[in-house]
Amino acid sequence: MLTSAGFTQSEEVRKKNFNIKKNGLLEGYDPVSYFGGKPLEGKEDIKSVYRGVAYHFASQDNLNQFKNQSRKYEPAYGGWCAYAMGETGEKVRSIPKPIK
Repeated sequence: MLTSAGFTQSEEVRKKNFNIKKNGLLEGYDPVSYFGGKPLEGKEDIKSVYRGVAYHFASQDNLNQFKNQSRKYEPAYGGWCAYAMGETGEKVRSIPKPIK
């Protein structure tokens, strides 16, 4: 498995570096929904595992989109806060906030 840095990473190493809560990434939020501008909570019964990491989806359509382009929808920095990672390199939980 190649990463963006070009080296191989096992699924176990990936899982240790990802922000996994509630048995899935993004605290159970749907990664595809972020691209629509409104983060949505994923449903427990609509999920997929990609390279050892579980993802939940708000709809079957979002799951299908993810399966077709998983790398596009996989969160940068393993789901950790991008600002904190860029500023200090620290892993800080990123809490999804729906847009109202």
